Amino acid sequence: MIRHVSTHREDRVVDAIGCVRVFGSVFVCTGSFALWAALGGGGGLDEAGGAGPRLLLALIGASHLGAGLFLCASRWSRAVVSRRGVEWTERGGLRPARSRFFVPSDIGSVFVEEMVDSDGDSTYRVVLRLGSGETVPLTHQFSPSEETAADAAAAVARRLQIPERVG
Repeated sequence: MIRHVSTHREDRVVDAIGCVRVFGSVFVCTGSFALWAALGGGGGLDEAGGAGPRLLLALIGASHLGAGLFLCASRWSRAVVSRRGVEWTERGGLRPARSRFFVPSDIGSVFVEEMVDSDGDSTYRVVLRLGSGETVPLTHQFSPSEETAADAAAAVARRLQIPERVG
């Protein structure tokens, strides 16, 4: 999901990944608990029948822990748009945060990119096309709402006083 917030000074277009991080945290907790129990943390598995249940619980715990850490480290980006330009910041994954600044004269247009997800549904995000031809997606996440992405693209284009185009 993407979120667009507009004030009199700036527009912000950000990845709204709060739910992803919540799910990641739940997986980290359940995985940690399962590993703790598999390593003898409760003592109850000793009476349940040997190494089989311990191994299964350890595998479940390790998979939950790995999935949770992956979700918690997911990539996200934020674009702060003012009359001076666009400050774009990307964070997440194993790489350090990186920022770029684009002045309005560097930006050729703002448009909504469409992608079809695994279910066959269309999803959308806001993208800058620089004068050099490079495209910079303002968010990594896509929105299921074309209207949300189109409203954000229009606001960014208005703020920068540059053309907005479709596709």
